[in-house]
Amino acid sequence: MTTPITQEWIDQNRGPLHKFVRRYRENKGLTQRAVAEAMGVDAKHYAKLEGGRIAFHPDYLAYWCKAVDLPQFFLRLILANIASGLYDPNPGSWPSRLTAIDQERLDALPYVAMHLGVPRFDVLQINDIGARTLVGLETPAPDALAPKNLFDWFFNNQYARTSIANWQTIVARLLYGFKILGPVALSAEEMREVLAPCVGHPQFARLWNADFTQEQFDNTLIILKNPDTRKWENYRMSAWNSVTPVVHGEFVLMTPTSEGPEDPGAYVDPLAPPPSEAALGAGILPDDCAFGPQDGDPAA
Repeated sequence: MTTPITQEWIDQNRGPLHKFVRRYRENKGLTQRAVAEAMGVDAKHYAKLEGGRIAFHPDYLAYWCKAVDLPQFFLRLILANIASGLYDPNPGSWPSRLTAIDQERLDALPYVAMHLGVPRFDVLQINDIGARTLVGLETPAPDALAPKNLFDWFFNNQYARTSIANWQTIVARLLYGFKILGPVALSAEEMREVLAPCVGHPQFARLWNADFTQEQFDNTLIILKNPDTRKWENYRMSAWNSVTPVVHGEFVLMTPTSEGPEDPGAYVDPLAPPPSEAALGAGILPDDCAFGPQDGDPAA
């Protein structure tokens, strides 16, 4: 259950909160007037709220979250990350400053592990077992034009769909996080750029429009095919913010879990379409997909 946001919490985070409110609105391409109307407040009053001249009340902050389509359970996470420097002006920049030592540390781990640039979800480094399990993902060469993007890999590499049994739930969860976290640091144009290689996929619109409760979003079960035994196994994805002088991003580790389906090989992804519709669906244009479902979006 989401912990209610209190006035005390708002007062303690007043500085970063007001800066975040303005940047998030601007990056979503919304005007102050549009947000004020959605909140049911006067535009001048909203300008004072956003500018920090008036403190947010918890009710007003809840109205603001609804107006910009931001689940409240993300708000604490976002502000904590901003305070720690995770969302800097150039997040997940390439080339990264990760070193060979960082790669050695990843390769020493017995389970799939990687460094992700956020919020673009670029794979900056991945360990050996990760590259063998998630075929097509690899640590990019230092002179590569760009690192591999997870969304591009999921939608355009067949191995994403043969190495992860619940790949549609996983990619929908990542898209949901990108939809919410992207505008913290990326402009609308930058978000469209990230998604451009994916929007033509027949299942993109359906997965982009999938909604999650906090409980569903916090469920990190991922079912992987062991590259040595070729058997399906249950894992949990864990992510840690890695704010250091060399990388701004997330360290992701997948560890075995006793939880999950007893027979992973027979698992049916709850977000998978019926077999008769598996090849069907409608794509949406990059201009339409940056900030969630719009009126008139085609339904899968």
